[in-house]
Amino acid sequence: MKSILKHKGLILISVLVLGAAGVGSAGVYATTDSSFQESQQDWDWDEQFDWDWDDEDDWDQDQARDQIIKQIRDVNPKLNFEAAAKAALKEVGSATITDINLERYNQQVIYDVRLESKDREIKLELDATSGKVLRKSEEPLEADDKLKAQPKKSIAEVEKALLKEYPAAKILDISLENTSKSVTYQAEILNGDSFQEILVNAKDLSLAEAPNQ
Repeated sequence: MKSILKHKGLILISVLVLGAAGVGSAGVYATTDSSFQESQQDWDWDEQFDWDWDDEDDWDQDQARDQIIKQIRDVNPKLNFEAAAKAALKEVGSATITDINLERYNQQVIYDVRLESKDREIKLELDATSGKVLRKSEEPLEADDKLKAQPKKSIAEVEKALLKEYPAAKILDISLENTSKSVTYQAEILNGDSFQEILVNAKDLSLAEAPNQ
């Protein structure tokens, strides 16, 4: 799914791999930064605002495309995806990262990370400067959403493969696509003035641009 998510000054670049758990499922929620919690008191974690960047009709008519692109380029986190992945795994322990994406809320840059651990889905928000956990929640993982196989390559290796092929690109999201008995990484990048969806083989890191939907 290709989208730029926007809510009250929030620009989110996100591809969600695993479906959200059913309504009413039990969950555990914790916030480790009270000021961050207050600033987001009106923001529902799971509230999604889909924005298809391939569809010109979806672009805000009051804001030109080049302004949106500039805002995304200006999001420059101190931590890269590899460092964010390490911080997430340090917090959670044994788990598989299924989605990690770069976001900006007002002037704060964060990583939104989803992980799978046994029969639980864990969601983290990390400060992209310090790696500090700002928000954490977990809930039961539906059987249909569990990974069918484990990737052979890590987020760090995928990030390096992408930047080797697209050295000037900004990586916005790296996620795992769960298909049949295999898994494939899918990445969203801003390459020049173009948003691209790149498929990364989870076994050998070969790259291919995703076909148009």
